[in-house]
Amino acid sequence: MWQSLILQKWKGIFAWIPVETLVHEKQKAYYKALQRADEIGDSTQFVEFMLAMIRDALMEIQKTQNGGDVAINVVINVVTNEEKALSLLKQDGKMSSNMLATSLGVTQRQAQRILARLKEDGRIIRHGAKKNGYWEVVGE
Repeated sequence: MWQSLILQKWKGIFAWIPVETLVHEKQKAYYKALQRADEIGDSTQFVEFMLAMIRDALMEIQKTQNGGDVAINVVINVVTNEEKALSLLKQDGKMSSNMLATSLGVTQRQAQRILARLKEDGRIIRHGAKKNGYWEVVGE
């Protein structure tokens, strides 16, 4: 959805927060908030609704990290660090291994290994020098 695209361009972590799922589950309320905002010409209620969805999504993640719902854990863990890295590099090919490590929540050395593996598998190509080059995601 549009909000996920905007948020993940701001902070990559939002690519992995299931806001869309919660909005889908509360689709009727989503459209009602959108309609109210349109009727009164003020987006405050809609923004508050979306912020509540983001808060709820973050709370779901917090529950899973504390041993919560197994189904949610499975969904979150299906996306590997390599897939997450590819997604982040599609958004910003100039990411350093340090920035990638921070976004993925891994060490810089782990991020370097992920990059090396993706490069070896032909899924990414490095263009330019280490300092001012960029990564190209291949075939996607």
